[in-house]
Amino acid sequence: MNKRFFSKRFLAILCGLILSGCSLLSPIEVKPPHKYMLSEIPVSVPQQSHSTTLFVSEPETRPIYNTTQMAYMTQPRQISFYRDNEWSETPSQLLRPLMVKTFQKSCFFHAVVTPPYTGPYDYVLSTNILEFLQDFTTCPAMLRLTLQAQLMKGTTNQVVATQEFSIHEPILQRSPNAGVIAANQATAAILRELVDFTLQNTQ
Repeated sequence: MNKRFFSKRFLAILCGLILSGCSLLSPIEVKPPHKYMLSEIPVSVPQQSHSTTLFVSEPETRPIYNTTQMAYMTQPRQISFYRDNEWSETPSQLLRPLMVKTFQKSCFFHAVVTPPYTGPYDYVLSTNILEFLQDFTTCPAMLRLTLQAQLMKGTTNQVVATQEFSIHEPILQRSPNAGVIAANQATAAILRELVDFTLQNTQ
């Protein structure tokens, strides 16, 4: 009787170990990260009419920000990236269509073109994203967006003007989503400044 009891108990323990081993070996479900976009442009821009063509080149981005990963900072001079939240595209890929849309909205240029366009154009606008992160080392937290722009004549490559723009937009809550809202607001503000810069130097 005792032998049967211990045999049954041994089998029960053995089955339990096998089942627990199977559960440990089963794949862990990994959820895809939440993806966010930049979509806002200025509500209003100068409305003028001009006969020139503007070529908007692909924005360059500092290597640390040239990723879909969403950058943030909680310690000075130490940049981290969210694990479960990211941009749908790189900053340059997100920004260029918004730049084009904003310039088209101004109606200032006869045409706004982008690569791979190979026809004639009057001006070239080159940009470089120097900073694009959520800064939680300040109170309130800030979305920091810094952009350098250079305008050149299309026929001679002569530099007409160069300027750096920097926007610090408050982040109202300590969360990635609040950072995305601030990023969109900062983008709209910097696009307005970029349009003003370009129009002032192409008249």
